[in-house]
Formats: sequence, C-alpha cells, structure tokens
Amino acid sequence: MITPNFLSYINRKLKTGSLEYIHLNALPKNHATRLDAYQFNQIEEGLADKFIQELFEKQGMRFTLSLTSLQNDNSPEIQSNFEKISKRLDTINHQNNDDYQEYGVRTFGFGYPLIVRRSKQNPNKVIKAHLIIWRMYLEKSIHQINEWKIVRTEEDPILLNEVLINHLEQEEKIVFKAAVEEYLNEEVLTFTQLKSICNKIMERFNLENVEDFQDPRIEPIPTIDEDACTHFPNIIWSGVFGLYRIQKEGIIQDIDYVISHFNNFRFENLIPDPYQTSTLSSIDTDPSQEKILHSLAKKSVRVIQGPPGTGKSQALTAIITNTIESGAKCLVVCEKKTALDVIRQNLEDLGCGEFCISIEDTTKDRRTVIAKVRNAAEQIEEYRHSFREKEYEIALNNYNQLKRDINRRHKAVLKKIFGDDCWKDVVGKYMLSQRIGENISLKPLLDRSEYSFDYEEFELYTKKIKEGYYLFKQVAVEEHPLNQLDEKIFQDIFLHTQRIEIEENLNCAIRESQDIIDVYINRKTVYGEEFKDNRVFRNNSIMIFSFISRKHDQVKNFKQEFLKQYQDFIDKQETMKYFEADFPNKEGVENFETLYKSILSYQEKAKAILLGIDDFQEFYKWKHFITSLKKPQKNVFHALIKTKSQDWVTTFESWYLDNVLFKYEQEIGPFQQDDHLIEELNQLTEKLKKTQVDKIISYWLSVQKTALENFKLKGGNINTLYNYKKNKQNKRKNSLRKIIHTDFELFSSFFPVILVSPTVASSILPMKEGLFEVVIFDEASQLRLEDTFSSYLRGNYRIISGDVHQTPPTNYFGRDILLDIDLEDKDTHEEAPLVIKPDSRELADKESLLQFALDAGYEKSYLDFHYRSRHPFLIEFSNSAFYGSRLMLMPERFAYKPIRFLQADGVYDTNRTNLTEAKMIVDILFGHICENNYGECPTIGIATFNIEQRNLILELIQKTCQGNKQLLKRYEKIKEDGFFVKNLENMQGDERDIILISTTFGKNEDGKFKQYFGPLNLSKGYRLLNVLVTRAKYQVYVCTSIPPEYYNRYAKELATRGNTGRAILYAYLAYAHAIEENESKKRKLILELLEKYCLEGQRFEKVKHINSAFKEELYHRLSEQFGEERIEAEYQFGGLKLDFVIKAHKGGKPILAIECDGAAHHTTEEAYIHDIYRGKIITERMKIHYYRVWTTNWWINAKKEMKNLVDFVNSIDEDKLPKNSLSMMSAMEEFVDRPLNLESIGENLSKIKLDEKEE
Repeated sequence: MITPNFLSYINRKLKTGSLEYIHLNALPKNHATRLDAYQFNQIEEGLADKFIQELFEKQGMRFTLSLTSLQNDNSPEIQSNFEKISKRLDTINHQNNDDYQEYGVRTFGFGYPLIVRRSKQNPNKVIKAHLIIWRMYLEKSIHQINEWKIVRTEEDPILLNEVLINHLEQEEKIVFKAAVEEYLNEEVLTFTQLKSICNKIMERFNLENVEDFQDPRIEPIPTIDEDACTHFPNIIWSGVFGLYRIQKEGIIQDIDYVISHFNNFRFENLIPDPYQTSTLSSIDTDPSQEKILHSLAKKSVRVIQGPPGTGKSQALTAIITNTIESGAKCLVVCEKKTALDVIRQNLEDLGCGEFCISIEDTTKDRRTVIAKVRNAAEQIEEYRHSFREKEYEIALNNYNQLKRDINRRHKAVLKKIFGDDCWKDVVGKYMLSQRIGENISLKPLLDRSEYSFDYEEFELYTKKIKEGYYLFKQVAVEEHPLNQLDEKIFQDIFLHTQRIEIEENLNCAIRESQDIIDVYINRKTVYGEEFKDNRVFRNNSIMIFSFISRKHDQVKNFKQEFLKQYQDFIDKQETMKYFEADFPNKEGVENFETLYKSILSYQEKAKAILLGIDDFQEFYKWKHFITSLKKPQKNVFHALIKTKSQDWVTTFESWYLDNVLFKYEQEIGPFQQDDHLIEELNQLTEKLKKTQVDKIISYWLSVQKTALENFKLKGGNINTLYNYKKNKQNKRKNSLRKIIHTDFELFSSFFPVILVSPTVASSILPMKEGLFEVVIFDEASQLRLEDTFSSYLRGNYRIISGDVHQTPPTNYFGRDILLDIDLEDKDTHEEAPLVIKPDSRELADKESLLQFALDAGYEKSYLDFHYRSRHPFLIEFSNSAFYGSRLMLMPERFAYKPIRFLQADGVYDTNRTNLTEAKMIVDILFGHICENNYGECPTIGIATFNIEQRNLILELIQKTCQGNKQLLKRYEKIKEDGFFVKNLENMQGDERDIILISTTFGKNEDGKFKQYFGPLNLSKGYRLLNVLVTRAKYQVYVCTSIPPEYYNRYAKELATRGNTGRAILYAYLAYAHAIEENESKKRKLILELLEKYCLEGQRFEKVKHINSAFKEELYHRLSEQFGEERIEAEYQFGGLKLDFVIKAHKGGKPILAIECDGAAHHTTEEAYIHDIYRGKIITERMKIHYYRVWTTNWWINAKKEMKNLVDFVNSIDEDKLPKNSLSMMSAMEEFVDRPLNLESIGENLSKIKLDEKEE
C-alpha cells in the first residue's frame, strides 16, 4: 500500500501549490486579506516609515491606525482610499480572529523586505516573497469608529520565511538557513541585523551587498516586469500585512526523511505489541463509545465515524485515559483548536491535566511547557502518592467478571434453544398458552424422561395432536362403544367392506349367542341345578344315574351339547377376534351360569358395537391414527383424553414448553432475574473511574521520577535544557524541538498526552515510527493526508476520528478572499484532479486522512448516540439526509419551536451582501435573544454564506453598540461566552446554544434570482450545510431571501440531484418553514424524501410493531390490567425505542418505562453498559420511572411478577413526578420560547443604520 511512489506524490502535494500562497506570492493585488504597508502614508504622511522604525526599535509595540481623517474627507480619491484600506483591514481582522478560533494561532503578520526572482523549477512563475515575518495582533476598536491597533509583544516570534528559504535551497542547492538563523533568536531584530541577513543571501548568489542606508524604510511595491526578472534575487524594501498561515517545512522534512530511509520503515507491516491492560476508562461512555474501547487492540488502525454531536471528544478522552492508565503514551493531532481544547479540558476535569500538554504555537507555548516541567521536577521529590494497587486490581477483576456474567446471562436469554425461538420467545409462548389454556396440567400423567424436548419433536407432536384432535372429535363421544374393537382391526387403511363384514359377523354372533342363551335358559328351567352344576361329583352322579334314568341321560346329553355349542361359538369368535372377550375354559367351569354370563356379556358388547357402527368410518380413522403411534405419543393422547381438555394443542404446548424451559435452564442458566448485578456493576464502575485517575497519577509520577533520575545520571540539568533564556551552556533559548529531541523519553514522561496540530507535530517531534503507542486524529475529515502522514507513522495504533459527511480540508473549497470579483455569478465547478501514476494516486490523492483510511479498508466503528441537540428537530434533518436515520436522538425536555424561519426577501447586491438579512440578524441578536431571569445569556453563533456577509454583520454589530453602553456591555458578555460570526466554511467543531443563519443569496437589484450558491453547489458541498444546520444545541434562526417559489421545488430537485447541492439547501429551507408554520405532515414528508435519497443505508430497522412473543404477551396482560389506552408499545423516545410505557391517568404523559431483557443490544459485548445507559437516559433525561422485566421470572411465576409490577405502578404518585420532567421547562426555555414578532423585526430594521455610502 505504502510505496515510494505514494510518498513521492504526497511530498509533491506538499511542495506544489506553494507558489500561489502568501509565502511565495505576497503581492496584495486584489487579495482582501493583504495590505501594502506603504498605504499607511495615505492615512498620514510618513506613517509607514514611522511603523517600520518602531518595529525595529521596540520589543513590544502598540501602533494605532485611525482612518477618521480619511472618512471625514469628501474627496472622491480620499474616500476611495478609505474604502480600500478599511475593507482590507476589516477582512484581515475578521479572518485573523476566525483563524485563531479555528486553529489556535493568530496568523496576522508583517512581511519585509520583498525578494523577487524567477523560479528555476517553474520558469513561468516569479517568486515575490518576504524574507522575514513578524507575528502580530490586529485589534479593531469597539469604542472608536475606524480605528485599529497593531500590537506586538515580546512573545510574538520573528520568523524566517522557511518556505522561501527551502525553495531557494532546493533550486540553488545552497544552504541558506544556517547562515541567517542565528539572527532570529532574540525578541527584537535590528535593522542592521536584517541587512546582514540580506547580505548573506546575496553572497550565496555572488551578488553585491544590499544598499547601505541607516534607517529602515517602506517603499511602495513597484510594478514588477516579470519578463525582465531573472533567477537572481532582487530585494525591495516593501512590506505587506497579511495572514501568514503556518509553514509546513517541518512536515516536508519529515516526508523527505521517510523517503530517504524508506527501508527502515515497516508501514502497514508494523505489528504492534498490545498495550491495553483493561478496557476501562475514567470518563463516562455510552455503548457505542464503550464498543470502541473494546476494539482498540484488535486492529492497529481504527476509523471512528462520528456524526455531529455524538460525543467524539468524549470517546477520544475515554481512549486517552485508557491509554495512559495502561502505561502508554498518546499523541493527539487536530487542526481545530476548539476540538483540542475540549479534550484538554476533559482531562483537566478528570484530574489528569498535569500529564497533558497542548501546543498550538511552538514559540508562544514554549514558556508554558518549560514552566510546567520545571514545577513538576521540583515537586516530584516531595510528592508521595498513596495508591492501593492490590485493591484496584481486585476491583478491576471483579468488574471484568461482573461484565462477563451479565453479558453471559443476557446472551442466554437470546440463545436459540427451540428452532428459531430463543429463551425469551419460548417464555412468551409458554405464558400465552397458560393464559389462553384451560389450566389443565399434564405433569402428573406424563413421564418427561420419555421426551427429548426439541423443536423437531414438538413440531411432530403438535401436528399429530391437531390431526388426532380432529379425528377424535369426529367420533363425538369419549367412551365410544367401538373402543371395544380390537386395535389390530385398525392397522390397515379403511375399507368399507370391513364395516360390512364386521357388522354381518357381529349380527351372526348375536344370533348364535342368543341361541346358546335360549338353550341355556330352557335347560336350566327344566332341569335346574342338575344342568347348571358342572362340578365333577355332580357330573359323575349324573353319569351313573344315566344308565338307569332317562332324565339323567337327557341331562348328560344336553350338557354335552351345550358345551359343544359353547366351544364352537368361542372358537369362531376367537378366529374373528373383533374385541376382547372373557370366555372361561369349559373344562374348569363348575357352573354353566358362568358360561352363560360370558356369552351374555359377549352379546352385549357386540350389540353395543353395532349401536355405534354408523360411526365406524370416523372411528376407524381415529383408531387407525392412534394405533399407529409410538408409546410416548399414545401416552400424550391418553393424557389429553383423560384430562377432558377441549384445547389439546394449547394444553400440550403449555406442558411441553414448560419442560423445554426446564431442560435449558439447566443447560444455559442461570439467567438474570433482578437488577442487583447491574447495580453492583454500576457502583463498581463509578468507584473504578475515580480510582483509575489515582492509578494514572501514581504511575506517571513514578515514570517521571525514573526518567528524571536517568536524565541526571547522564549529566543532564533540567533547568539548563528547559531554559527560559540563554545561559552559559546554551547561548540561545532552547527551542521546543531541541528540548524534545534531546530527551524525548523525559519530555513524554512529563506529558504522556500531547495535543498538537499536524504542523506542530512535525516541528517538534522526532520522525520515528511507533514513537507513540497511540496516535489519535480528531476531525480527520479536515486533515489533509499529506499534512498528517508523518504523524500517522509515529503511532503503533492509530485512531482516525471524523465524519465523512462533514467539512473536508479547508482548502477543498478554499480560495483567497478576493476584492471586486463576483465569484458567485456562475456555477462553481470542481477542479480536475492532478494526473498522476495509477499506483500512487489510488490512495495518495485522497482529499483527507479520513478518506484515505476509509478507502484503505480500515475497520470502522460508529458513534450512534446524538447529544448536542436539545430538540430532535435540530438533528433529524441531517439524520435522515446523510446518516440513514441511524442516530439515537434525545427528545426535547420541554415543548418549544427549535427552528424559527424568517423570510427576509432582501436584495443580494453587487458587494455580495444582503443588507436586509444582516439587519434582521442583528435585530434578533439584540432585540429578541435576551438574558433570562438569572442574568444568563445563551451562547450564540452567526453563520453566513460568504465572507462579505460576515464582514457586514460584524460591522453592523459594531455600529449598533457604539454609543450604547448597555448594548456594548451585553455584547462584551456574549463575546466572553464564545460569540462568533463565521461563513459556513469555518463552522465545523463549533456548537452554540443558538445559531443565527443568514443564507445571504437572494434576488439581485434587477429582481433576478440566480441559483448559484458557491461551494454549496459542489458535489460534496452538502457537507457544509450538514455542519451548518447541526451546530445549535437549542435553537436555529433561519433568515433567507431565497424566494419561496424556488425552495418549494425541493422534491423535484431532490429527485434530480439527490441530497446534494441546491436540492439539499432547498429541502432544509422548506423543512425550517414547515416547522415555523407547524406543518407536521410536510416536515415528515420532507424527512421521508431525504431518507429515500440518502446514500448511507439504515443501520437499524425501523420497528413499527411488537416483534417478540414475550412482549406481545406482556402487552396483552398490561392492557388487561391497566387499559389499552394507557399502554404504548415500541414507544419512540428520541432515538430510543422503549418496549412499553405506561401513561398517566390525566394528560396521557408517560410515567413509567418498561424494558424487557433479551433486546438486540444484549447480544453485544456492551450488553452490560446498555442496561446502565438506558436506565440513566430514561430516569435522568426523560425524568420518568424505570422498570426492568426479567423474562425468567415470568416463566416461574407470572402472577407474582404481574402483582409486583402492578404494585410498582400503583406506588407512583403522578402528581409528584421527578422535577424537570418532560412537562417542566428549564431556564433555557426563556431564550427559545419567546414569541417571534416578525412585524416588530421589520420595524426595528430602520433602527440599524449604515452610512449612506455603504448602503
């Protein structure tokens, strides 16, 4: 992946393009952020020379520029000069402040003198660059109109233009820097020293020394004849004020080093040693953040996709504390000052701030670094930190065991045990069968050891029971006479001839048996006991007397005939064997009465069978079915018949599912049955978070002590290395680079967490692969790959955090701020990419580090919970349009209108400003957003769609405050809280309570509307809008002059362009308008369209129905108990779906949330934190009661569990719900719920005046 071509290309990206920047092309021309110092003479004769003399003479300076004299002069020429100078100064001032808010560095400076020469590498280009740059401040007075102060302190560095020097060294193959750098180590550079520097350069070109004159001067910038320029430098004593942004020479040197030592780097083949000792963090985390902590050591590169307001800084702080707790070191790289400030403040709040250093400016922050190290070194010998290591280890082991136990129990509930059904589903189905069943138990009638209790068996039995029940009910009686028929009869399939044959044979048997019966009765009547008695002595007596008595002879013969008739009959019946008959053996019978009764019994059975013979076909099918079953199956049917159940399937299912649960409870139990483990884990977590900070302090103090001792053993002196000023050992102040390179281990032991920009990282840190265990890149969508790749190599593990749908690197849309050129009068086209070799371009040409990581296929983690917006309307637009509606949103705490829409219908003039919108914004700022009853102001930000509108609004604010002490005092207070006015390209990383938006564009003075919106029209311009509309915590004001007939075309535009360009802008305006007009249906329609055209698929299925057998059963029981109108299932609470809520009797507001175990999130490694987190959200954010339902308990005793739940609900006093519930309004409501009187705003516009000329 990383090849020499790859490195060469990103090196070329760093070095090319420089010819267009101020460091190599400093002439002001039409650049709004540059001012020729010679123009000071237009303000006051000799003012330019006065400035340059003061610059060389004084260590600190406050130089005043007042344009009052120019403003009051009505001469057209003077007025033209006034407008040019004031406009440039305003733009420089505003942009300089923006740069400081964005990057933590004030880029305003003064360049002098000017060097002009033709480039050898690119002969078509002429270099026009300043040799030296003085860093300064520019302040505009609030009290005096058109007055500025140029301020320089002794901490402000004097810099060599390293871009120019590096350019000269590369082209001329001559070393310049070492020869001139010695002059730049003091707070003041004298003019004599400057001339010496210039002469050193001229010597390298074998040119004569510069003109020798005593006093410094400012010459006008001449018209440069580029055709006459040569490769030899020409020095012109001209100076330019401008924004000299950070030089990247350190980064270039890093990449050059990597290229020259390519074989010493392992790149993607680097296999780092695991560093994590636990996944614990001292900071609160949500489930998605916790998941990231679990995944850190699994891959050496991890991408964190964090949409707006999802707690990226919180997640990164968690990673950092986990890293330093594990004894590892962490580098955090970000361009954004605000992002680094948040992380630094988080660490300070935790008590770990002493181990963190934030370096924004290597010169200005040097003193802070030295002071911190010296103070720490002095105190470390005396400090004794008592940390109980063993107790911590035991607690940590218990913590990990609890997590595993809770997770295992949760996963057990979701383990599939019965076909596709998990434990929870089986319990639900069991409860259903119990509720709708007949309260009949098969337990005493069946032996569970005969059954396997698996899904296949259950399906087979259920199918047979359904079939058998149908056949059984066809017979209509439980004790059917046909039951007497022998089961063998029913073994074959039914034939009608069988019935006929049986019927005929039984009728025959009845007749024959009747004959026997008749004979018996007749003979008994005639002969009495002599015939009946069949004992031996009676028969012997009859035999003897038969010889002498006819009567006895007849009895003897009749007995023999009867026995024969009896035997013949039973032989015949035995042959047919239709049913079981109890025929006694004639030989052993002592009384014929027994034989008679057996024949009579047989006859009665036969008659009974014939009485039911009409059911023979139905009965035959039933009997055929039942006889074909195996014994355990027959036992089930016999039990069902015996219980006289009318619902065989439900009765069987209840018994069977109960036994399934019994079986698997032993296999996969125990299950979670109450909250005690979660509560125990929660308490232990809080304890460990605090203890972890103690461990961090103890560990790193120990490391510092060891590092300091080793440093001293090597002969080092901490005060000598970390020197405030030059000393005997060091003839100059040691730079941070030298300090850190001298002993990196010492420095990093004091600061295991280093927060820097990419430029600072390369300026001060050694270029060593794996220098840090962890390197974190924040706001990575704005980090250029070429700027950060050297820092990327400095880490064993790399965390790349950002959002692909937020602003790309600044210069992606960037261009210099130009005067008198209308850049919005035509569609904006994206630049064609550079043509490079395919093997290099694939990854090296990515717009950002984030895009590089994503396209390289590195594993991605998501942050899913959105916190910033206090009302879901503020984020749901972006959530639908760009994130597939996957974010978990927090609901509003109180009812209010979060987006206010004002149709300004102002004119977009030739100055690219909209005065009507600007006045409206200022009126809202001072006339609508007021202090609350506590004297608090909300934090406020203003966003515009171009820089000119930004400047206009700032000017209006200043004019409004002038002469009004009350407004000025209030404005100062708002500024203290971070008030800003920015164009939409500089909004990322900011958040404020209230955001005011001026869309700026509208119909021009001719009444025509051009649909050109600058960078918004680019394919990735939607990112700017996404950032813009997600900055507010409480409320957004949208002031627009875009005609309604255009933005109401949103549906057609979306269908054509998707969620990009003007389509997404129009959709947002229509969305905001729908909220203003309370058009809920239209708002939802817009969101549906955005989801339709969203390129990022939904990660979470939108569940609109109950999707669990257990929850369905619980819903039914809750509805029966409390009334269906009080129960709502799948309740949408912001981005959370609650299983159930129970509503109050009055008003219908939720008073209780009910959550069941066995949710989808319980399958994850973060199941334990979901329980804790959701409970906190519901009780602390929603401010209602929370009740967990444990499935297993409802299997064991559903009645008891229902009683417990009912008792809990009844214990809730609806009139005493927690304070700040959804019906309660916080103090913030006073800011956001004030009525917006559009008419009053219109009236107040006249109170905000500009000068007539500016109007």
